[in-house]
Amino acid sequence: MIPRVQIRAAVAGDATRIAALRAAAVPYLVGTAAGMRARLTDIETSGRWLASVDGIPAGYALSRTPNHGAARVTLVVHPDLVRRGIGSALLRVAEAKVRADGGSRVNAVADGAAGRDFATTAGYEVGREHRFSFVDLAATPEPPEPPAGIELRTLAATDPRAIWALHELVAPDDPSGLSVSQPYEIWYAEDWAFPDHAADLGVAALEGGRPIAFTHVFADRDRGAIWSAMTGVHPRHRGRGLARLVKAHALRTAREAAITRGYTATDAANAPMLAVNAWLGYHPAAHAWSVHLALDRRGGLRH
Repeated sequence: MIPRVQIRAAVAGDATRIAALRAAAVPYLVGTAAGMRARLTDIETSGRWLASVDGIPAGYALSRTPNHGAARVTLVVHPDLVRRGIGSALLRVAEAKVRADGGSRVNAVADGAAGRDFATTAGYEVGREHRFSFVDLAATPEPPEPPAGIELRTLAATDPRAIWALHELVAPDDPSGLSVSQPYEIWYAEDWAFPDHAADLGVAALEGGRPIAFTHVFADRDRGAIWSAMTGVHPRHRGRGLARLVKAHALRTAREAAITRGYTATDAANAPMLAVNAWLGYHPAAHAWSVHLALDRRGGLRH
């Protein structure tokens, strides 16, 4: 007998079980139940669903409010319950919600070859490749000393608006296309004030009192793991080793805070950051691909 897939609206009280689903399916991502609760209640999260099979949580999906017609969808199925129609059922409701919200395009990330095959079968176009990497923090090299005139601070000791301004400047240069420009209020709520953001572990480099490089860190302290998110350097200060500097100091700060594992993701064509990660001791952990789907809003058909 084929198990029946049941899908209902996800609520904040589902955060722990959804975080467990995410950890089982994509263990190289770092996130807590508190962080998932924030995602579920975020005003930019337009749709949220939890799928169960025989009463067992099996997968979830989130859709974002469309921005210029494009909406990001996250879809995760427990690895022990794949190929049972769960992903397809979640995808149908998520796409319908994007269409109802006025969206004309779905953007997502497909994890691994199986995720890529699922996406292409569903009609999605495969875009850029992303490389996930892992580092044992006990094996990372000692960070270099900052050049003369450069001051290092944790992000907790740095003005968030100044970091946002630098983020806005460098985000368009991210070849992955996953770093987006946002108004300060949204960025502050979704990044800076996000429960998993570890401002005490992130590091900024300042010259003349103004940030010229930074690296963002998100942490699951119970797991002893961090996720290194965006590392950005002001365009006028590139080529000075500042990305390596801030990221190396952030990893040492995390190690001193009893964190043992680090994860990150990089566009496969981002040679400078891949070189920084190799110097820091990162090793390949997984591959993923950006995928995209144009929606036919008239008939609800994919093309």
